[in-house]
Amino acid sequence: MKGLRRTVCVVSTFLLLTIVGPLIIPTLLSYAGLPIPQQGAGFTFSTKPVPLVVLVNDVTYLTVGLVVSGIALSTYIGLSPKVSKAEKIRTQLSDVLGVFLTHVEAGVPVIEALRRTAEFTGAPMSEYLEAYAYLITVGEDPLRAEAVVTQGLPREARLVFTSISQAIKSGGRYVEVLSHGEKYLRQLMKLSEMRRSRLAEYKLILLLSVLAYTFSAIITFKLVGSLSSSVTKPPLVFSLIDLELLRSTYYISALILTSITSVIVSKAVEGNVVKSLKYISLLTLMVTAMFIGSQAI
Repeated sequence: MKGLRRTVCVVSTFLLLTIVGPLIIPTLLSYAGLPIPQQGAGFTFSTKPVPLVVLVNDVTYLTVGLVVSGIALSTYIGLSPKVSKAEKIRTQLSDVLGVFLTHVEAGVPVIEALRRTAEFTGAPMSEYLEAYAYLITVGEDPLRAEAVVTQGLPREARLVFTSISQAIKSGGRYVEVLSHGEKYLRQLMKLSEMRRSRLAEYKLILLLSVLAYTFSAIITFKLVGSLSSSVTKPPLVFSLIDLELLRSTYYISALILTSITSVIVSKAVEGNVVKSLKYISLLTLMVTAMFIGSQAI
């Protein structure tokens, strides 16, 4: 049922932003007094100085912005359960080794300790612990079982299973190996949390840099356009400037900067590239709104 609701949400978001939005929003903006042309979206091609696609009017800018935002947002919604699952697993890790170590110290057999730990932690971590315990029960090598079970898990989660595998293969030195593993895991999680907290302030700086670039691009475009129109006999340099090409190039470069910045923020600060899709969607809408709104100035 959850899968069906998620599919409906993904499809609805995609259709709303990529099809319904470009058809309805230009009309609404024209009613609001913005100089939105009534003709549809269009493109031209320029070969000087290099081959480039040129967006010809505000409807095209709006359509491109909504399509890019719609694709990014609908993809993020579709992948968000995996992100939530990984984050929940990280929150469960602090208990896994500690609970498992407690059971082992109490004399509980390793397989039973794994199952009891799975019952204590709950989903989704319990699924991996039970699968790992089952593979060991049927005679699989602990390291091989670990490699099979931990595919796609965060690094901290793989460390948990590595510690348990090494403890099993240590020949009875369970407590010693698990104690070292637990201490290392806690230090690793503490360092990861400190890194995120220190880098969090840079997230705002990187995101603001996109808006600052967009603002400076708009000011430059408006300034060049104003100088070109205010001079009766413009110098040769102004007569060679294609304002539509200049504006289109600035907009496309702003979208590229948006994607790069979003990936950096999500990977370096939050440790998950999927979240970059959320930032791409939001920033693309903001950049597009700034470019379209600048025409009313």
